[in-house]
Amino acid sequence: MSPNNSSVEFLKLQEKYLLNFNSKLKLLDEHFVAKDFSSIANHFHKFKGNGLTYGFKPITDIAIIVDKHYKQKSPDFEKWARIGLALIKQILP
Repeated sequence: MSPNNSSVEFLKLQEKYLLNFNSKLKLLDEHFVAKDFSSIANHFHKFKGNGLTYGFKPITDIAIIVDKHYKQKSPDFEKWARIGLALIKQILP
């Protein structure tokens, strides 16, 4: 059975998402060095929505936890963000 056009298009969107995602991960690394927690939180907030949209539910699940810690002004936000980043790097191809 051959894939239909919509599934082929979705795979193309996923591929583009992953290419862009790698540059976002590099930016996140830079934000950690600069201790720019607001920018880190902003990235995770976006991951929360777009992970599921592009078929990467684990990214959304991780981002939900990190985003929650930021919104609650958790003193452990940096720790959770670092854990989240490490997990995301492990799940992506």
